[in-house]
Amino acid sequence: SARWTMTTATAASNFNAFTLGGYPCWLQGADNPVDAAGQTLPLLFQLDSEEKAGIMWGDTGLVYVFYDPQRPGHFTFDLQCL
Repeated sequence: SARWTMTTATAASNFNAFTLGGYPCWLQGADNPVDAAGQTLPLLFQLDSEEKAGIMWGDTGLVYVFYDPQRPGHFTFDLQCL
């Protein structure tokens, strides 16, 4: 059977969490949105805060954007901060 691991960012980590597709890197624990059938929505992209670029989501947070493949044009947005 397949084994899945989830990555969680911490205040001590020093990495860039810009992601296109794949799996979210949660700051405050998993908060996966689900569709009407209870299936987890796939991650479209994740945006990290970047001080040098003038992008700050809350207090060094991450923005998560998910999409529903069964409902074209339907997106879910989430924000988590340290």
